[in-house]
Amino acid sequence: MQSLKRIEKPNSTVDDLMDVLPGPDFPTGGIIQGADGIKKAYESGRGKIVVRGLAEIEPLRGGKEQIVITELPYEVNKANMVKKMDELRIERKVEGISEVRDETDRTGLRVVIELKKDADSQGVLNYLYKNTDLQVSYNFNMVAIANKTPKL
Repeated sequence: MQSLKRIEKPNSTVDDLMDVLPGPDFPTGGIIQGADGIKKAYESGRGKIVVRGLAEIEPLRGGKEQIVITELPYEVNKANMVKKMDELRIERKVEGISEVRDETDRTGLRVVIELKKDADSQGVLNYLYKNTDLQVSYNFNMVAIANKTPKL
């Protein structure tokens, strides 16, 4: 069993551990940006990672595009995130968004950001990563009990 690697081989390196357990598995999905924060957390017990929702840019008829989000970072409230995106559209903080819809149903999560014709889809997506909960940071603080004492 892979979870016994450290017990079976106490001298295994962090890189050996990352072959078996490359990072946390968040129940809502999302994509971890870079492995440096995970490696630092494995080495020291503390670390920071950036998690992004899974978003794809899809073409529509008439030269338009839409951004479709199918996974969110862990503990992000979907309704609040959709509301924030719609507020950015209404306040014209970002140009190019024509509509924000939550199409989530029993088959899975789906948030659609419909873009205006000739909008910079990658630019809009990057703005949403920076200014909404579509991208969040998590801090590791891994504590275990060793000899009846908490240890980092």
